[in-house]
Amino acid sequence: MNIPPTAFDDLIKTLLIEAEQPPMPPSDGGEGGDTAMPDDAGDGAEMPPEDMGVEEEEPLKPEELELAKFAVRAINFNIKSKDVHKLSLKYKGHTIPFEKISDFFEQTKAVKPVLGFLEHMMNKYEGLGSKWTEQPEVAGKKITDKIDAFNAVANPEEKLDNGKRVYWVRIILNALLKGDPSYNLVTSDVTPESLPEIFNKLKMDFGYDTRGLRKQLGLRGPATF
Repeated sequence: MNIPPTAFDDLIKTLLIEAEQPPMPPSDGGEGGDTAMPDDAGDGAEMPPEDMGVEEEEPLKPEELELAKFAVRAINFNIKSKDVHKLSLKYKGHTIPFEKISDFFEQTKAVKPVLGFLEHMMNKYEGLGSKWTEQPEVAGKKITDKIDAFNAVANPEEKLDNGKRVYWVRIILNALLKGDPSYNLVTSDVTPESLPEIFNKLKMDFGYDTRGLRKQLGLRGPATF
């Protein structure tokens, strides 16, 4: 008597057939799948240095360190408590009022005149012997003189790119106009090791156009702070 196969018999037969098949290769895109290793993996061979992705350390630029410290001083200046609007910058026979300094810089990118003016303004209220002059050997030296001295002896790779120099001055201007002592950053925080992190932080907080959106502003109107 022949007994027809049941559904259970069909299931067992299917499982036996699948057990005889070679294993499927592991998925390289499925969730939880293992990644197939190359045939020569695990032979102890080391990757060549150029494949390790090791980045060379960028040489320190002394000028950038000085600009970062100047930015910290600007943050802590607390412009809101001082009457700075009566001051002006003399430049090539022209008088640039304080309210136009940001416009002037965005138009000319005149780094040294702007830095010199800002330093003169802060010294006027704080004095040359303020806490921001921490090194006796550079006391009384202007920031522009220090920058010139750095670049006079620096190797080419130690000199700051002018584009980044301009960006630092923009940060300094914004830090002066928008900063306050509660920012919790002092010059002793600025070190060669912390410089990249500080630049990124200040760029995020103060690194935009000192006048706001350029397309909305013109030199004929008042600057926006």
